[in-house]
Amino acid sequence: MTAGHGTPAERYEELADLYDDLHPFDADAADAVTFLERLAAGGDVLELAVGTGRIALPLAARGCAVTGVDASPDMLRVLHSKDSGETVRTILGDISELALADHFDLIYLVANSLFELTTQEDQVACLKAAAEHLRPGGRLVVEAALPNWLFADRRPLFVGHLEELDTVTMQAMKYDLVGQVVQYRHIFIAASGIKVMPTTHRLVYLPELDLMAALAGLARTDRHSDWTGGGFDPARGRHVSVYTRQPAADDR
Repeated sequence: MTAGHGTPAERYEELADLYDDLHPFDADAADAVTFLERLAAGGDVLELAVGTGRIALPLAARGCAVTGVDASPDMLRVLHSKDSGETVRTILGDISELALADHFDLIYLVANSLFELTTQEDQVACLKAAAEHLRPGGRLVVEAALPNWLFADRRPLFVGHLEELDTVTMQAMKYDLVGQVVQYRHIFIAASGIKVMPTTHRLVYLPELDLMAALAGLARTDRHSDWTGGGFDPARGRHVSVYTRQPAADDR
């Protein structure tokens, strides 16, 4: 699954300790927890690429039985440091090779997590594995940016956060139009020195995502532009897509 871009474990070895600063729990994340709690309806929940538990931990705090899978031991280490009550069951593993004994009522990937798989084959395998781990009628939620919005102006370098007085963050990127793979370099310039950390994503356009889901036996039932559950507007630059597992012959 590396496709020459390094494994998630390698890519997040240093980023893990900065992840919560780069992606804090904000109002949008709170809306995500509310949205997912409603869909879970008291059932069993699985987060693929659970990371530091930004969504899983508050979802578990609301009483959901949450399992999280991630390929990065460093991201899980950060999650465990925040979860003294062990409210989220975690599994170190590849989300494209999911093989759990359990089945779930809700499975979700947020914050471009599907893009962490850097080949189309691994992304298809991930959705098929998710479908196989859903109970009949169970739902899969995928939240991600729209690729055409991300690269509308083709900026190779842009400045990020400026909240810290002693640090400037930037991102440089290179995009493979054919493979739909973007390589980022997160650049942190501070008095203490300069750090450069990598991220690699394979972007997925919406028609491709719907086709992948259909191949996995999933039918799209909803699509929104954010976690508040309103209509979908592609100009907003993001989607929250909900798929439902279709009954197999032996489910009927």
